[in-house]
Amino acid sequence: MQFLWRLYQRRIINVNINIAVAGFLAMAPTVGIIHLMTTLTHMPEPEDMSQGQKLFINAMTFIVDIFFDVVIYYGLHWLANHSPWRSEKLADASKPQFLKDATVVQFERACLSPLFYIIALGGQNLLMQFNVNAAAATAICFTAAILVSRVLHTLWMLRQERLARAKAAGATESNAKAA
Repeated sequence: MQFLWRLYQRRIINVNINIAVAGFLAMAPTVGIIHLMTTLTHMPEPEDMSQGQKLFINAMTFIVDIFFDVVIYYGLHWLANHSPWRSEKLADASKPQFLKDATVVQFERACLSPLFYIIALGGQNLLMQFNVNAAAATAICFTAAILVSRVLHTLWMLRQERLARAKAAGATESNAKAA
């Protein structure tokens, strides 16, 4: 268990886990709200929905998902990286500030969000065209979007780590030459 906690404390690991967990946790209220919305408003089954109704479901899914996903992610990020009980060997001065750190991750996610939502909402709409109900289409396509975006974001973070190490090594060489 100690090994898993140490592994989780690596930023690239906990950022990915937290984003995936936030995405999956956000899916529950999102799917629930979409289900309630289509049930309580007596929307027809997907095969009888107009394209406008399907686009309305897409828009509501987008808004609800973003809200829950971002709120849940900020909470998980604080727990993993900034909570007072976290056993941290780094000095407090070297830890990035919570809002800055979490917002950098949200910015990176925002850069990937067009692809995420093309897969999630485009897929949702496509599945509804094939008469899959809105809740199932949401769950299937958001899962696919989470998986694709996690792979791409991981590659991006690995590149950033590599560049930071190279920059640090260059700074160390410069300091050694100056001394």
